[in-house]
Amino acid sequence: MMANFLLITNTSQTGWLSSFVKTLAPLGNVQAATEKNANEEFLKRPYELVIIDAATVEEPVSLAQKFYKLKPDVRVAVMTTIPTWREARDILRAGVVDYFPRTLSGQELLVTIRTILQEEINQ
Repeated sequence: MMANFLLITNTSQTGWLSSFVKTLAPLGNVQAATEKNANEEFLKRPYELVIIDAATVEEPVSLAQKFYKLKPDVRVAVMTTIPTWREARDILRAGVVDYFPRTLSGQELLVTIRTILQEEINQ
């Protein structure tokens, strides 16, 4: 089964975005949205995983909380460039399923996302 992923990012780095989409292609389809239109895109279809790019999104914690209010069973992961203890604590307290560095290699990203999807199946 191919998964649907929603990536929330405000990046204008088309090379990075294209690489991210290509990396996850073996697992499913990636729909990108900005923080501004995240809610609208989130409600369009079911997503197996929402990934918030904390490096470009101003309020990743409140955005994750919004998603959980709209769909309590949604799975949200957050990636970041420079993880801090405080940010990790706040994000994990918000209920996200994983918190990982944005700088993962393609293979590491695939393993991380596969693990998250597998945990969903096992629950």
